Amino acid sequence: MKTQLLPVVKKSSRQDKRMFLKLINKFRGEYFSSADDMGMEDVNHALDNHVVCMLITVDNKFIGMVEATPGRVNNQKILNIATIFVDKRYRGNGIANVVYSHIDNLLPEVDIALQIEESKYFENVNQFANMGFTHYWAGELESADHRKYDEKTFVLYHKEYEKGLQPILETA
Repeated sequence: MKTQLLPVVKKSSRQDKRMFLKLINKFRGEYFSSADDMGMEDVNHALDNHVVCMLITVDNKFIGMVEATPGRVNNQKILNIATIFVDKRYRGNGIANVVYSHIDNLLPEVDIALQIEESKYFENVNQFANMGFTHYWAGELESADHRKYDEKTFVLYHKEYEKGLQPILETA
């Protein structure tokens, strides 16, 4: 399986933007109990506001998307991955690990922070530890348009960038 990340930028084709839109609406339907579909104006607004949007392809088929925001935690550049969505038919094949490796190779000076739902955290805590995540923060997150996740959110880090982060292995 050949997995690739394709950036979606303001100058991307309308077809790529539509595919991103289709996949993010599929994600929203699975993870938010009362999510309205996003429109093309929402995608353009995200791109105008420095949201990093990427399409995931496997063997030239669109199978997922990534939505992230750049930031800093105590002078460390962070790419905060808020959404990584992979079509159900492709889950369990290590696609997320390939995505993280691509990001690490493209942006070696940037660390990944990963937002994950509480149930997914506890189901996969050992896997996250094996991927190098060492600390987490847990709490309620709300989006700019006041959508709330149905579960508590965990943000995973590769280092203890701030005091008060909890070590992952304590919950494993």
